[in-house]
Amino acid sequence: MAHHYGELASFTAALRGEPDAASVLYLHGVAGTGKTTLLHRFADEARRTGRAAVRVSGACLRPSRRDFARAVRHVADVPDAVLLVDDVDRAAGLETWLREGFLPGLSPRAVTVLAGRRAPHPMWTADPGWASCARVRRLGRATREEAHRIMDAHAVPPAPRPRVLAFCAGNVLALRLASADAARGPVDWRPSAGVTAALLARFVGTSPSARCLTALRMCALAGAVTEDLLRTELGPHAAEMFRRLRERSFTTREPAGLAIDAVVAHVVVEEALRHDRDGFLALHARLDAHLRHRPFRGAESRGVVPERLR
Repeated sequence: MAHHYGELASFTAALRGEPDAASVLYLHGVAGTGKTTLLHRFADEARRTGRAAVRVSGACLRPSRRDFARAVRHVADVPDAVLLVDDVDRAAGLETWLREGFLPGLSPRAVTVLAGRRAPHPMWTADPGWASCARVRRLGRATREEAHRIMDAHAVPPAPRPRVLAFCAGNVLALRLASADAARGPVDWRPSAGVTAALLARFVGTSPSARCLTALRMCALAGAVTEDLLRTELGPHAAEMFRRLRERSFTTREPAGLAIDAVVAHVVVEEALRHDRDGFLALHARLDAHLRHRPFRGAESRGVVPERLR
């Protein structure tokens, strides 16, 4: 896709061995930003140029150096091999071992792409040796034109398209699921239970705790949360939940606190309204009262909370 043009250009430059090209490319971004699709594209491009490409997933590996070495045993023996590691942050300790133990032993002609949801360890850019040969890229959102191409592919009529665009906030996975869901074309389209449940599982997990859901709902409503704000609902559990939120790939630090990605906020709100509307409205009222002394620049100003809340 066009918003991955820069990553593809960096990869092909590395394949060609251009002087300033990075031999290690680290991609990160929330679920649904196209990391796995991009790795497939890289594998195809590598094979097209005659390079041997090896793909592995950290999600399928036990946190063992032996397991990883077995999975990529051919890479060390091929000078111009291409190693593609998806979900690198899913296997405990894998990223550190790759940086400190495995990758330094590869041929200078080898090309490695690592992909994960969380941003990589700062040593990839802080260490002078790695800074000269590694590039870190956060994958962005689909453009409006790309979003319309996805909707075109699913034959989404004009009427529901603005709602699909607003709900998905440029997330490619959400666009594909929502487009298939909206193909029936009602003007008042809302994402189905299947769409929101599937996205919540991808973003948060299959069985989020009640405290996790409360924290996420607070993020969606308030726009950003601090540990103190979480404490108003979670009491002594606020510190632990704030720490866990901070480690999520879909959260960012802003001056007002931790904020969650727009599409995650939309999914959280839709799920809350579907399964716990009264509780969600009550939470909204409590937060509104708590924050009334300052402008409530939260989800309502960003369009996260739909008119159904009123």
